[in-house]
Amino acid sequence: MLKLKSVLGHGMRNLVGNNRQGFAQVKEKLPSIAESIKDVTIVKYLKNVGDFIEADEEILEVETHKGNFMVRSKSSGKLLKYIVELDTDVEIGNDYAEIDTDAKKTSNPSPAKVEPKVEAKVEVKSPAKETEIKHDTTVKTEHKKPSTSENTSKPLSKEEKPQIHLSRTETSEKMSRLRRTVADRLKLSQTTYAQVTTFQEVDMSEIMNIRKDLGDEFLKRNNVKLGFMSFFIKACAKGLQERPLVNSVISENGNEIIHRNFIDISVAVSSPKGLVVPVIRDVQNKSFANVESTLVDLATKASNNKLAMEDMEGGTFTISNGGVFGSMLSVPIINPPQSAILGMHNIVNRPVVRGDQIVARPIMYLSMSYVHRLLDGREGAGFLKRVSDLLQDP
Repeated sequence: MLKLKSVLGHGMRNLVGNNRQGFAQVKEKLPSIAESIKDVTIVKYLKNVGDFIEADEEILEVETHKGNFMVRSKSSGKLLKYIVELDTDVEIGNDYAEIDTDAKKTSNPSPAKVEPKVEAKVEVKSPAKETEIKHDTTVKTEHKKPSTSENTSKPLSKEEKPQIHLSRTETSEKMSRLRRTVADRLKLSQTTYAQVTTFQEVDMSEIMNIRKDLGDEFLKRNNVKLGFMSFFIKACAKGLQERPLVNSVISENGNEIIHRNFIDISVAVSSPKGLVVPVIRDVQNKSFANVESTLVDLATKASNNKLAMEDMEGGTFTISNGGVFGSMLSVPIINPPQSAILGMHNIVNRPVVRGDQIVARPIMYLSMSYVHRLLDGREGAGFLKRVSDLLQDP
């Protein structure tokens, strides 16, 4: 009887231990990042298997159509394994890792996993043999002076000429989720919107003079440079206040016009992952210094792939600066679901008429594409003319 109790007790202890171990293993699920994001691509493991992870610590880097984001662990414990492989698409809410929540943090965490280096094979010779080879070379090496007859070389025949073969190859790479989404959205914009584009030219003389005269003082006061972009952002904000329909949008059902009493301007920026469009919010209330500092902050985040979802959501109007790449003129494509986009281009000295004289002035061509379903020429072309006037007389 005692033996039976002992066996049963041992079995119960095993059972309780197994159950405890099972409960300790928690599966981490991909959290919701934004309403528009249904799945992500796993691009980087930020922790190694065996590492201890604190709650709310970054564990995974994922790619979405809005950019790259860090996923934080909900639990603390030892990372047992990753359930998903790199470069795979995973839906929001699915499991991506297992964590042992009963594990205790050790004073010596496991070292980072280092990939083994592949080195070339080197044949090591004994010192005696190496000395012998060097001695041999010293003795037997002769510097033979070529004779005059040898210097007079005959041209190689067609058969003796060396043949140069140029290889023609192709490579392929997986298109990033961001690039795929940008491509889909731009195509959707072209096929859905009745888009029309209007053009204007801007004499940049006054803005260039202001930057020259006040640039140093502006930098000293605000610790940020006075650039061109803030003039365009503020001019567009003024134009949108005067013509609020350009800041409006047609509802998804197509039966209503949604008017906004705020101005959030999206600025197209190139990042290592592709084109991103961070948003400067409430531009109508910001000073030039506020706009410039926000631009610097967003550009730094974009170059480091650190833009958060809230940095890119929304936007009521977009500005795209193709001039930084040398573009003279372009027809920008509207950024859905907005109603208009302004295109900036390079500044070139061009001959213009001032009074009765032809003079050289720094001219920029502006373009604006807008939704003709919502905006007629009075609103679209009139808005761009107003922006041009504000820029020429800031």
